[in-house]
Amino acid sequence: MKKKIIAIALAAALAVTAGISAVAANAGGLEKLGEFFDRTREAIDTPEEFPTVDVTAVGADETVSAEPDVSEPLKPGEARLTSAFTTNHGFYGTIEWNLEGMGLPDSLPEDALENHGYNVGAVSLYREVDGERQRCVFGGQIGTTRNGDIIEIVIDANGVEKSLEGNLIIEIDSLDYTAYEGDDKVAVPLYEGKAEIEVNADDYPKLESRYSVNKPLGEDGKALTLELCPSGIEIRNEDGECSGIDLLESVIELRMNDGTTVRGRIRDYSTHELIFAFGTSNYVGFATPLDVDSVESVSVDGVEFTF
Repeated sequence: MKKKIIAIALAAALAVTAGISAVAANAGGLEKLGEFFDRTREAIDTPEEFPTVDVTAVGADETVSAEPDVSEPLKPGEARLTSAFTTNHGFYGTIEWNLEGMGLPDSLPEDALENHGYNVGAVSLYREVDGERQRCVFGGQIGTTRNGDIIEIVIDANGVEKSLEGNLIIEIDSLDYTAYEGDDKVAVPLYEGKAEIEVNADDYPKLESRYSVNKPLGEDGKALTLELCPSGIEIRNEDGECSGIDLLESVIELRMNDGTTVRGRIRDYSTHELIFAFGTSNYVGFATPLDVDSVESVSVDGVEFTF
Protein backbone atom coordinates (compact mmCIF):
# COMPACT_ATOMS: atom_id res chain seq x y z
CA MET A 1 0.00 0.00 0.00
CA LYS A 2 1.22 3.45 -0.84
CA LYS A 3 2.34 4.90 2.49
CA LYS A 4 1.45 8.49 1.74
CA ILE A 5 0.99 10.00 5.18
CA ILE A 6 -0.10 13.53 5.93
CA ALA A 7 0.17 15.35 9.27
CA ILE A 8 -2.36 18.06 10.09
CA ALA A 9 -3.28 20.50 12.86
CA LEU A 10 -4.59 17.75 15.12
CA ALA A 11 -1.18 17.16 16.71
CA ALA A 12 -0.95 20.75 17.88
CA ALA A 13 -4.49 20.70 19.19
CA LEU A 14 -3.90 17.49 21.10
CA ALA A 15 -0.72 18.90 22.62
CA VAL A 16 -2.97 21.42 24.32
CA THR A 17 -5.48 18.84 25.52
CA ALA A 18 -2.67 16.64 26.83
CA GLY A 19 -1.46 19.48 29.03
CA ILE A 20 -4.85 20.02 30.68
CA SER A 21 -4.80 17.88 33.80
CA ALA A 22 -8.56 17.85 34.26
CA VAL A 23 -9.05 14.11 34.70
CA ALA A 24 -10.29 13.02 38.13
CA ALA A 25 -7.75 10.84 39.91
CA ASN A 26 -10.36 8.26 40.87
CA ALA A 27 -11.98 8.01 37.45
CA GLY A 28 -11.98 4.61 35.73
CA GLY A 29 -9.87 3.99 32.63
CA LEU A 30 -12.76 4.20 30.18
CA GLU A 31 -14.02 7.39 31.78
CA LYS A 32 -10.59 8.98 31.39
CA LEU A 33 -10.48 7.86 27.77
CA GLY A 34 -13.92 9.35 27.14
CA GLU A 35 -12.91 12.64 28.71
CA PHE A 36 -9.81 12.74 26.50
CA PHE A 37 -11.96 12.29 23.38
CA ASP A 38 -14.34 15.01 24.61
CA ARG A 39 -11.46 17.47 25.01
CA THR A 40 -10.10 16.47 21.61
CA ARG A 41 -13.45 17.15 19.94
CA GLU A 42 -13.63 20.55 21.61
CA ALA A 43 -10.03 21.46 20.75
CA ILE A 44 -10.41 20.71 17.05
CA ASP A 45 -14.05 21.85 16.73
CA THR A 46 -15.48 18.53 15.55
CA PRO A 47 -19.10 19.04 14.41
CA GLU A 48 -21.83 17.95 16.82
CA GLU A 49 -23.32 15.87 14.00
CA PHE A 50 -20.29 13.55 14.13
CA PRO A 51 -21.42 10.77 16.52
CA THR A 52 -18.51 9.67 18.70
CA VAL A 53 -18.53 6.26 20.37
CA ASP A 54 -19.89 6.26 23.93
CA VAL A 55 -16.65 5.03 25.46
CA THR A 56 -18.10 4.30 28.91
CA ALA A 57 -20.51 1.80 27.31
CA VAL A 58 -17.79 -0.12 25.46
CA GLY A 59 -17.82 -3.76 26.45
CA ALA A 60 -21.00 -3.48 28.51
CA ASP A 61 -22.66 -6.34 26.61
CA GLU A 62 -19.53 -8.33 25.84
CA THR A 63 -17.98 -11.39 27.47
CA VAL A 64 -14.61 -9.63 27.63
CA SER A 65 -13.84 -6.66 29.85
CA ALA A 66 -12.69 -3.23 28.71
CA GLU A 67 -11.26 -2.57 32.18
CA PRO A 68 -8.91 -5.25 33.59
CA ASP A 69 -8.48 -5.92 37.30
CA VAL A 70 -6.02 -3.37 38.72
CA SER A 71 -6.46 -4.21 42.41
CA GLU A 72 -2.87 -5.44 42.81
CA PRO A 73 -0.20 -2.82 43.65
CA LEU A 74 1.88 -1.62 40.71
CA LYS A 75 5.62 -2.00 41.30
CA PRO A 76 7.98 0.95 40.67
CA GLY A 77 9.10 1.07 37.05
CA GLU A 78 6.23 -1.12 35.85
CA ALA A 79 3.27 -0.18 33.68
CA ARG A 80 -0.13 -1.77 33.11
CA LEU A 81 -3.20 -1.36 30.97
CA THR A 82 -6.22 0.04 32.83
CA SER A 83 -8.68 0.01 29.93
CA ALA A 84 -8.68 -0.94 26.26
CA PHE A 85 -10.80 -1.61 23.21
CA THR A 86 -9.82 -2.30 19.62
CA THR A 87 -11.12 -1.94 16.08
CA ASN A 88 -9.90 -3.34 12.77
CA HIS A 89 -7.63 -0.32 12.45
CA GLY A 90 -7.04 1.03 15.93
CA PHE A 91 -6.17 0.44 19.56
CA TYR A 92 -7.54 2.74 22.27
CA GLY A 93 -6.78 2.54 25.95
CA THR A 94 -5.29 3.93 29.15
CA ILE A 95 -2.08 3.04 30.97
CA GLU A 96 -0.66 3.58 34.43
CA TRP A 97 3.14 3.84 34.77
CA ASN A 98 4.61 3.83 38.29
CA LEU A 99 7.69 6.06 38.50
CA GLU A 100 8.04 6.00 42.27
CA GLY A 101 11.69 6.36 43.28
CA MET A 102 12.77 7.29 39.75
CA GLY A 103 13.90 10.81 40.68
CA LEU A 104 10.93 12.79 39.42
CA PRO A 105 10.60 16.31 40.87
CA ASP A 106 7.50 16.96 42.96
CA SER A 107 6.10 19.21 40.21
CA LEU A 108 7.01 20.52 36.79
CA PRO A 109 10.13 22.74 36.74
CA GLU A 110 9.61 26.50 36.46
CA ASP A 111 10.76 26.60 32.82
CA ALA A 112 8.01 24.18 31.71
CA LEU A 113 5.69 25.72 29.13
CA GLU A 114 2.16 26.36 30.32
CA ASN A 115 -0.52 23.95 29.04
CA HIS A 116 2.03 21.42 27.81
CA GLY A 117 2.41 19.36 30.96
CA TYR A 118 4.16 15.99 30.93
CA ASN A 119 4.90 14.03 27.79
CA VAL A 120 5.82 10.43 27.13
CA GLY A 121 8.61 10.37 24.55
CA ALA A 122 7.12 7.48 22.58
CA VAL A 123 4.35 4.93 22.87
CA SER A 124 4.74 2.12 20.33
CA LEU A 125 2.40 -0.76 19.55
CA TYR A 126 3.82 -4.00 18.18
CA ARG A 127 2.30 -7.23 16.92
CA GLU A 128 4.19 -10.37 17.91
CA VAL A 129 4.54 -12.79 14.98
CA ASP A 130 6.71 -15.92 15.30
CA GLY A 131 8.67 -14.32 18.09
CA GLU A 132 9.38 -11.19 16.05
CA ARG A 133 8.00 -7.73 16.71
CA GLN A 134 6.22 -5.93 13.90
CA ARG A 135 5.19 -2.34 14.48
CA CYS A 136 1.56 -2.25 13.58
CA VAL A 137 0.47 1.39 13.44
CA PHE A 138 1.50 4.44 11.48
CA GLY A 139 1.41 6.44 14.68
CA GLY A 140 -0.72 7.31 17.67
CA GLN A 141 -1.54 10.35 19.73
CA ILE A 142 -1.18 10.23 23.49
CA GLY A 143 -2.43 12.30 26.39
CA THR A 144 -0.37 12.28 29.58
CA THR A 145 -1.24 13.38 33.12
CA ARG A 146 0.39 12.82 36.50
CA ASN A 147 -1.22 11.55 39.69
CA GLY A 148 1.50 11.50 42.33
CA ASP A 149 4.12 8.97 41.20
CA ILE A 150 1.71 7.45 38.66
CA ILE A 151 1.90 8.66 35.06
CA GLU A 152 -1.46 8.15 33.32
CA ILE A 153 -1.30 7.76 29.55
CA VAL A 154 -4.05 7.71 26.94
CA ILE A 155 -3.38 5.61 23.81
CA ASP A 156 -5.05 6.55 20.55
CA ALA A 157 -3.20 4.38 18.04
CA ASN A 158 -4.86 4.57 14.64
CA GLY A 159 -3.79 3.18 11.27
CA VAL A 160 -3.42 -0.56 11.80
CA GLU A 161 -3.38 -2.32 8.42
CA LYS A 162 -4.51 -5.71 9.70
CA SER A 163 -7.06 -6.60 12.35
CA LEU A 164 -5.64 -6.60 15.86
CA GLU A 165 -5.65 -10.12 17.21
CA GLY A 166 -3.51 -12.16 19.58
CA ASN A 167 -0.37 -11.01 21.36
CA LEU A 168 0.55 -7.32 21.33
CA ILE A 169 3.33 -5.40 23.03
CA ILE A 170 3.02 -1.78 24.12
CA GLU A 171 6.35 -0.02 24.67
CA ILE A 172 6.62 3.22 26.65
CA ASP A 173 9.82 5.21 26.29
CA SER A 174 10.88 8.08 28.58
CA LEU A 175 9.11 11.02 30.22
CA ASP A 176 9.83 14.68 29.53
CA TYR A 177 8.38 18.17 29.54
CA THR A 178 8.52 21.05 27.05
CA ALA A 179 10.58 24.20 27.53
CA TYR A 180 12.25 26.88 25.43
CA GLU A 181 15.90 26.67 24.44
CA GLY A 182 16.49 30.04 22.85
CA ASP A 183 13.64 30.42 20.38
CA ASP A 184 13.08 26.69 20.00
CA LYS A 185 10.83 24.36 21.94
CA VAL A 186 12.70 21.34 23.24
CA ALA A 187 11.85 18.19 25.19
CA VAL A 188 13.62 18.18 28.56
CA PRO A 189 14.08 14.66 29.97
CA LEU A 190 12.71 13.75 33.39
CA TYR A 191 13.07 9.98 33.17
CA GLU A 192 14.77 8.02 30.40
CA GLY A 193 13.68 4.50 31.24
CA LYS A 194 11.32 2.22 29.35
CA ALA A 195 8.46 -0.11 30.21
CA GLU A 196 6.62 -2.81 28.28
CA ILE A 197 3.12 -4.21 28.58
CA GLU A 198 2.20 -7.55 27.04
CA VAL A 199 -1.48 -7.85 26.18
CA ASN A 200 -3.74 -10.15 24.22
CA ALA A 201 -6.02 -8.14 21.94
CA ASP A 202 -8.63 -10.91 22.18
CA ASP A 203 -9.09 -10.11 25.88
CA TYR A 204 -10.67 -6.74 25.09
CA PRO A 205 -13.86 -5.66 23.32
CA LYS A 206 -13.67 -5.06 19.60
CA LEU A 207 -15.81 -2.45 17.89
CA GLU A 208 -16.79 -3.99 14.57
CA SER A 209 -16.68 -2.33 11.16
CA ARG A 210 -19.54 -2.05 8.68
CA TYR A 211 -19.15 -2.74 4.97
CA SER A 212 -21.04 -1.18 2.09
CA VAL A 213 -23.67 -3.39 0.50
CA ASN A 214 -23.61 -1.72 -2.91
CA LYS A 215 -20.57 -2.31 -5.13
CA PRO A 216 -19.84 0.68 -7.37
CA LEU A 217 -17.20 0.10 -10.02
CA GLY A 218 -13.79 1.72 -9.86
CA GLU A 219 -11.88 3.14 -12.82
CA ASP A 220 -10.42 -0.32 -13.47
CA GLY A 221 -13.90 -1.83 -13.67
CA LYS A 222 -13.51 -3.76 -10.40
CA ALA A 223 -16.21 -3.55 -7.73
CA LEU A 224 -15.39 -1.45 -4.69
CA THR A 225 -16.26 -1.98 -1.02
CA LEU A 226 -15.99 0.70 1.64
CA GLU A 227 -15.16 -0.36 5.18
CA LEU A 228 -16.57 2.04 7.74
CA CYS A 229 -14.51 1.37 10.85
CA PRO A 230 -14.94 3.30 14.13
CA SER A 231 -11.30 4.31 13.56
CA GLY A 232 -11.58 5.40 9.93
CA ILE A 233 -12.51 4.63 6.31
CA GLU A 234 -10.85 2.20 3.91
CA ILE A 235 -11.78 1.34 0.31
CA ARG A 236 -10.61 -1.83 -1.46
CA ASN A 237 -11.57 -3.50 -4.74
CA GLU A 238 -13.03 -6.98 -5.21
CA ASP A 239 -9.53 -8.49 -5.10
CA GLY A 240 -8.87 -6.94 -1.70
CA GLU A 241 -6.38 -4.51 -3.17
CA CYS A 242 -6.13 -0.73 -2.93
CA SER A 243 -9.02 0.80 -4.79
CA GLY A 244 -7.21 3.42 -6.86
CA ILE A 245 -9.18 6.20 -5.17
CA ASP A 246 -6.87 8.64 -3.40
CA LEU A 247 -8.67 9.35 -0.15
CA LEU A 248 -6.23 12.15 0.63
CA GLU A 249 -7.65 14.09 -2.31
CA SER A 250 -11.30 13.08 -1.89
CA VAL A 251 -14.27 14.95 -0.47
CA ILE A 252 -15.93 12.55 1.98
CA GLU A 253 -19.46 12.98 3.28
CA LEU A 254 -21.10 10.93 6.03
CA ARG A 255 -24.89 10.86 6.00
CA MET A 256 -26.43 9.91 9.35
CA ASN A 257 -29.61 7.94 9.97
CA ASP A 258 -31.34 11.14 11.10
CA GLY A 259 -30.55 12.89 7.79
CA THR A 260 -27.75 15.13 9.06
CA THR A 261 -24.43 15.13 7.21
CA VAL A 262 -20.79 15.68 8.04
CA ARG A 263 -18.48 16.61 5.20
CA GLY A 264 -14.70 16.78 5.17
CA ARG A 265 -11.54 16.63 3.11
CA ILE A 266 -8.31 15.82 4.85
CA ARG A 267 -6.31 18.42 2.92
CA ASP A 268 -8.91 21.18 3.26
CA TYR A 269 -7.62 23.76 5.74
CA SER A 270 -10.40 26.27 5.04
CA THR A 271 -12.51 25.11 7.98
CA HIS A 272 -11.76 24.52 11.65
CA GLU A 273 -14.18 21.61 11.70
CA LEU A 274 -12.16 18.42 11.70
CA ILE A 275 -13.22 14.79 11.62
CA PHE A 276 -10.04 13.25 10.16
CA ALA A 277 -6.72 12.90 11.97
CA PHE A 278 -4.44 11.62 9.20
CA GLY A 279 -4.55 9.55 6.06
CA THR A 280 -2.97 7.51 3.31
CA SER A 281 -4.20 7.15 -0.24
CA ASN A 282 -6.17 4.09 0.88
CA TYR A 283 -7.20 4.92 4.46
CA VAL A 284 -8.25 8.00 6.42
CA GLY A 285 -8.44 7.90 10.20
CA PHE A 286 -10.98 9.71 12.36
CA ALA A 287 -9.84 12.11 15.07
CA THR A 288 -12.17 10.40 17.55
CA PRO A 289 -13.86 6.99 17.14
CA LEU A 290 -17.11 7.04 15.17
CA ASP A 291 -20.37 5.37 16.16
CA VAL A 292 -20.73 3.53 12.85
CA ASP A 293 -24.29 2.36 13.57
CA SER A 294 -25.42 5.98 13.24
CA VAL A 295 -24.29 6.21 9.61
CA GLU A 296 -26.60 5.49 6.68
CA SER A 297 -24.17 6.05 3.81
CA VAL A 298 -20.77 7.48 2.88
CA SER A 299 -20.10 9.48 -0.28
CA VAL A 300 -16.56 9.72 -1.69
CA ASP A 301 -16.29 12.36 -4.43
CA GLY A 302 -19.94 11.74 -5.24
CA VAL A 303 -19.67 7.92 -5.29
CA GLU A 304 -22.13 6.65 -2.68
CA PHE A 305 -21.59 3.62 -0.48
CA THR A 306 -24.62 2.40 1.47
CA PHE A 307 -24.88 0.04 4.42
